[in-house]
Amino acid sequence: MTVREAILQIQSVGTIRAERGKLQLRFPEPERARLESAIEALRGEKDAALATLSASQGKSRANKSAIELWHDGMGRLWIVADEEDAAAIMTRKGVGRGAIWTGPEIECIARVVDPTLRGAIAHFKKTLNGRATEFRKDDEHESKKCRGAKNETNDTTHDWEPR
Repeated sequence: MTVREAILQIQSVGTIRAERGKLQLRFPEPERARLESAIEALRGEKDAALATLSASQGKSRANKSAIELWHDGMGRLWIVADEEDAAAIMTRKGVGRGAIWTGPEIECIARVVDPTLRGAIAHFKKTLNGRATEFRKDDEHESKKCRGAKNETNDTTHDWEPR
């Protein structure tokens, strides 16, 4: 496993930062067994991991920004342009992926007409620390990336990729 793959695996369920020459990992304890190979890879290549994280933490993201919001029911949320910005916020701020919304994710959820369903999607995204990847039409079983298409019964399915 490469250092980058190990970092991404940790970030899929938690956060990782370089702080004063040490790696700081935060993740749910039940995930430890699944992350053991990534943790060992990072231990074995600590200097490379520190360099990779330090470089990404120190990057200037000119012309890009993140908006931090507070929602009474969901707590702190972030809105960013893309996955690169989401990864930067996860690294710099120690925020899980479920609290970060990219432009394409917002575009997808905005197409969901039912506000109760939108709220449920947002809740599951935050709770499961995931990201919205696509919506699929039930009647055709054909992926329609970010289209939020509905079939005749007005049902929409939402495919989730835990991150």
